[in-house]
Amino acid sequence: MKNKKLNHNIFVFDTLGIRESIKIRHKAKGFSKFKSETVSGWFPSCDFLDGVQKQRIIDKGNNKYFEIVKDEKLGKIIHICYELLSNHRK
Repeated sequence: MKNKKLNHNIFVFDTLGIRESIKIRHKAKGFSKFKSETVSGWFPSCDFLDGVQKQRIIDKGNNKYFEIVKDEKLGKIIHICYELLSNHRK
């Protein structure tokens, strides 16, 4: 009886997604932490499996707050807010 070699090939494929976000702070004299802050990019979410796209601008010098949050997969607006920073609830 001959010895037979059995060959098995197993292929495993996976995808790697890269997501990014950025935070920029502008510091100036007369402001305790920062004068303005901009946040933009992808963020994880408990409610949305794929995460969300968020853009937020806090401008203490001009007393303005802006934020828009979109479902990353569908691009649908989940939340939008534009108001005076002094009126914004933290």
